[in-house]
Amino acid sequence: MSKKLNLYIVLHFHLFLGGTVDITVHEVTEDKTLKELEKASGGDWGGTCVDNCFKEKLTYVVSEEVMEEFRLRHTGEYIEFFRDFEMKKRTTDTKQQTRVTMRMPGSLPEFYEALKNKSFKEAVQESKYSKSMKCEGDKLRITPAFFEEFFSSACTGIIDHVNDLLDKPKVKGTDTILMVGGFSESPILQEKIKKEFQKCRIVIPNEPGLAVLRGAVFFGHNSSLISERIAKYWYGIASFQKFDPKIHSIEKKKGDFCEDIFDICVHRGSTLKLHELQSKGPYETNRD
Repeated sequence: MSKKLNLYIVLHFHLFLGGTVDITVHEVTEDKTLKELEKASGGDWGGTCVDNCFKEKLTYVVSEEVMEEFRLRHTGEYIEFFRDFEMKKRTTDTKQQTRVTMRMPGSLPEFYEALKNKSFKEAVQESKYSKSMKCEGDKLRITPAFFEEFFSSACTGIIDHVNDLLDKPKVKGTDTILMVGGFSESPILQEKIKKEFQKCRIVIPNEPGLAVLRGAVFFGHNSSLISERIAKYWYGIASFQKFDPKIHSIEKKKGDFCEDIFDICVHRGSTLKLHELQSKGPYETNRD
């Protein structure tokens, strides 16, 4: 009997390049290989989603004009500022802190004061976020509750999608969730997942950001680790078929045949077993 099931949640974080969440469902078989039960799926609920929420709220305070000028004229400081936020995002445990502190780049308050004739500190105090964040010298101090709000959309998207997966009949019995990828390092995300899926064993390896790379290396040395996959796409070949006016477009008719018809070899969602040949045909070349 195979042990059913392990749900692998692969959270990929790429600073300024993306931020997707890829989720796959595998069953551990008797020979210790993995059988894919649900094709990879997910959405844009990765770390970049958190970045965008933080940027959106900060932009609300300083205005789009100031933020854009800051980005264009001091790109290095802009990148460094959000890199600092990236570190806070991956390491901050809001249960252990009364304030989350970030260093403010000096040019941002300067741009704001020059364009708005008002200090950045005043802008924060007069905004709707005055109780949630403060500007003290060159530091931006954020309340833990407000910091967690940056994660709200990403965590909700991930949790809802995993719940949808767990409701599918073929993945019933899932007992393990494995979190890997850079975003999995976030204590806030870890806490949300553990709270929502209390019936599952949550596994988070050391250095989850490197786990995906290490897995790729292992798979490169031994591709038989995954014995069955679910086809994510349709695969086929362009072909000529006997023209049928009920299903073929008249624009593709060529004599008694219809050209450029996609002849399906592999259906999306079908099971592909290791070393099992997928064949279709035979085909003949078009001599016209």
